[in-house]
Amino acid sequence: MSVPVQTPVASFAANGITTVFPYAYLLLSSGDLQVTLDGVVLTSGFTISGVGSVTGGNVTFAVAPASGTLILRRKMSLSRLVDYVEAGDLLASTLNLDLDRIWMVMQGLQSDATRSIKLPEETLTDQTITDDAATRASKLLGFDVLGNVTTLDVFDPTALIVTTYIETLLAAADAAAARTVLSVASISDMQTQSKTAFTTSGTAPNFTVTTSPTYPALLAGQRMRVSFHATGTSGSSTLNRDGTGAKNLKQYDRSGTKVSALAFSGQLADVEYDGTDYVILNPVDHMNQVFPVSATVNANALTISLLPCTLQFRSTSLTSGVVTTVTNQSNLSVVIGNGVTLGTINGQSARLVVIAFWNGGTLRLGVTNLAGGINLDETGLLTFSEAVTSTATALYSDSGTYSSVAYRVVGFVDITEATAGVWATDPTLVQGAGGNAVTAMSSLGYGQTLQAVTRAIGTTYYNTTGRPIALSITATATAASGSVSVAINGGGAKPFAAGNNTGGLATISGNTVIPPGASYVLSASNVTTITAYEMR
Repeated sequence: MSVPVQTPVASFAANGITTVFPYAYLLLSSGDLQVTLDGVVLTSGFTISGVGSVTGGNVTFAVAPASGTLILRRKMSLSRLVDYVEAGDLLASTLNLDLDRIWMVMQGLQSDATRSIKLPEETLTDQTITDDAATRASKLLGFDVLGNVTTLDVFDPTALIVTTYIETLLAAADAAAARTVLSVASISDMQTQSKTAFTTSGTAPNFTVTTSPTYPALLAGQRMRVSFHATGTSGSSTLNRDGTGAKNLKQYDRSGTKVSALAFSGQLADVEYDGTDYVILNPVDHMNQVFPVSATVNANALTISLLPCTLQFRSTSLTSGVVTTVTNQSNLSVVIGNGVTLGTINGQSARLVVIAFWNGGTLRLGVTNLAGGINLDETGLLTFSEAVTSTATALYSDSGTYSSVAYRVVGFVDITEATAGVWATDPTLVQGAGGNAVTAMSSLGYGQTLQAVTRAIGTTYYNTTGRPIALSITATATAASGSVSVAINGGGAKPFAAGNNTGGLATISGNTVIPPGASYVLSASNVTTITAYEMR
């Protein structure tokens, strides 16, 4: 018979249950099949069927083999079993059987070669290992620098020179101990920042911080997370890490300028040393909701200050919407000296508006009397001067004249002095602008009620409420052309209620608005019984 192309080996995973295992190749005799379980040759306990069949047969165990790897391999001896007699019969069956055996042995050799380590076909050099048994003993099979098969010495760990550092690392009991030797953080440490997050101490604004493990010498680029234990002072806060010296605490404003930092109790901040200062990388916004102002009197002078903050100013070109961001890094003051009245009245409350203005490179502070009625809606430009001092319309600066400058209203001061211009009594109210201050809360009707007031003809009255008030007058005309007039801030009298008594007495009425801080005087002609109400 012919010998088909076959692989003379079959492998199975024995499980202690299966008893029948098929093989799919030709056997000439049952003795040509080798059965092994986990490398151990089995010679009994099974029967073989299908001997002589090209399609193979089965190996059937009386008792299922235990769990393991079961191999059924055709293994034929490399010997010649038939000897042909000279001039004897040469039967085809005898010759075919002998040739079949040769091909079946070659199939077995091919199966063995398939499982062997082979070199590529282009390998033409001799791959013989020339070392004798004694020489190659306890060596490894490997390849030399040319890729040829050779023997290699086994690495001897006792010959390795190990430093004390490596010995300490190798002696670490666990991963945590090894990380300590290597000075590296665990994933948990990195997630919680336990090695880089610290709480400040010291007396604010001079903060100190102690790191653990201690950082090396102070170098640019060193970074840590800081929890501030107290609120600092803008412009003077410092940080001293591990006694390396106090450095200014800074941050960057919206314009990219490095400015004094704001630090608040409980604030978490990423802080990096840039070689000069400690810089808060996630700062609190300097754009103030309410501007910080202060006002004090001393030696008959009034000093108004704007504390550190950041402001934005419109362009001095009214057709441009570009803004300039400016940070005030230290207290900015304007001093209203003895004798500078700004149009205030003896014994009458005045509201002085505090104004910051940008002189194209210098931030300055000015002041004006709200009673002057100057438009302060921040859409235009103003001119400040130290020369104009005695009128309510003065835009006062204590350091020169500055024309057509952009400005911001930053607050106001309510103050009453017995003698105008002699600043001896502290303000009754100091208010920074922002939020609703000096805007909605200063508008007509906001928080006001209609009140009956006594207003005599010829008497000067003042609006000291800090916001506009509405004046309503009713009167009885006693003759033709009866009228009531009002003069505001010393201006000419303007009639706002008029009528006549033709056919009998007539009631006349009128309304007007008195600006904040303004004075007003009523005058009348041919009227009696004046009744006044104010929305105030």
